[in-house]
Amino acid sequence: MIVRLGRWLLPLIFLLPLKLVADRFCWFGPTDDAYHGLVALHRVLPELIIAAGAWSIFTVTFRVSKIRDRLTLLATLSSDAPAPLLAAFGTEAQRLNVPVPCIVYVPTSLPLCFAGLGLRRSDVFLSRGFVQDLSAVELRLVAHHELVHLRDRHPAWNFVWHVIFAALVLPGFVGLERMLRRRRELAANVSAARVDPAVYEGLLLRRAQEHRSLCLDGEKEPRRISRFSAAMAPVAVVGLFVALGVSHADFMHDLPYLLAHHC
Repeated sequence: MIVRLGRWLLPLIFLLPLKLVADRFCWFGPTDDAYHGLVALHRVLPELIIAAGAWSIFTVTFRVSKIRDRLTLLATLSSDAPAPLLAAFGTEAQRLNVPVPCIVYVPTSLPLCFAGLGLRRSDVFLSRGFVQDLSAVELRLVAHHELVHLRDRHPAWNFVWHVIFAALVLPGFVGLERMLRRRRELAANVSAARVDPAVYEGLLLRRAQEHRSLCLDGEKEPRRISRFSAAMAPVAVVGLFVALGVSHADFMHDLPYLLAHHC
């Protein structure tokens, strides 16, 4: 919370018109140091924004790399998938006209079900704890759900949008990113529901009663996000970027005056 608040407040410093405080408040000791510090930072503001964006992208890709390493480690614990599970993926892959992905079956009681993360992975991770209570029809519906995610490259888009929003440095895109992710989840649900609406509705209801989404691609505790709230934060961010651009242009215009008038 503090970091996010700081990411909002720090850019606001650059909206301060330095011409209004030039050669003023000299009676206050730290004024001159603060003034020269702001001038120095303002002169390299574009470079600071680029560096902050690059750092954000690096941290996101580093986290994704760590997740991939954990998935690779998890895959070493896998065993042969049960025949009914393989048959379900084979049937639904044929229905959707997509290749059968690599199925990483983990023999653990922990319920796991998600499509591979990142840009290139095309694996589906499933565990015994998730599939053991599912009927043959429910297995097909789960397979259909995950295959739609892979067919439409949802894991890749999740990664791409996360990197893009991280590169914008400022917070405010969480709601929009979550809304986009929910849309992709809804698309997979709608497609799977067409196969057998009654069974799929019952499966989703059962998972909801367990306070879980169908798979880890979804949210554990869904919260409604209005389109207005999801859109207004990015609008505020864009407005702040525009204001920073105008402020920086005004600063560069006044730079000779600012350098000549100081304590």
